[in-house]
Amino acid sequence: MFAASRSIKAAQGADPLDVSQQDVEQQSRRHFVENIGRYKIANAVPLGLIALCSLYLPGWRFMAICVAGNIVALAGMNIASRALSRAQGRRAAARWWRVYNGMALFSGVSWTACMLPVIKTLGHDMASMFVCVVIIVSIAITCMVVATERRPFSLFLFGAIACLLPQTIVYIDVLGPIPLVATIGLGPALIGLANAVRRQNHLMIRTQLQNQQLASSLEQ
Repeated sequence: MFAASRSIKAAQGADPLDVSQQDVEQQSRRHFVENIGRYKIANAVPLGLIALCSLYLPGWRFMAICVAGNIVALAGMNIASRALSRAQGRRAAARWWRVYNGMALFSGVSWTACMLPVIKTLGHDMASMFVCVVIIVSIAITCMVVATERRPFSLFLFGAIACLLPQTIVYIDVLGPIPLVATIGLGPALIGLANAVRRQNHLMIRTQLQNQQLASSLEQ
């Protein structure tokens, strides 16, 4: 027992738990690239619901264009994430990250553009209200899914708010001031939640890497 205690102290004395922030971020990005494709497939469900409800709306043609834009963005992000997992070298990875980030921005705009066909009939039509709720919930969920990567999250949220905010201003006589205030508060709220998710994710990865280092040191 005494020998085992000395071995453990010797392993700890070598400081095996020194994990850099760069190692944590690299591992976090690796997990993001490997799993984001499966997570984003879940967006097909709300898009299908929006497409179904749009059949009962007068502006269904424009809604169809917006839904198609979302599908293009999802496909582009899926292709980019697959290419990132196979990318060799920093230059190739940087190129595909630019593609992914561009698709994230386009996705944010496409989601809130779906609000345009229903914004005039909110409060008067159940289908319009349902579409509005689905859009806001989907934006919030998507922000949490991509929260671990700061740039895709920021671009997606920027695209969504940049498209949604002008709508609440232009149609303030129809909607009233409450949607405008809610839209202004939506960004900071999602940023705060994303920061919490990112910190928790980094903490879990750091603990995992420290456990791996400790196990390796004890084995030696």
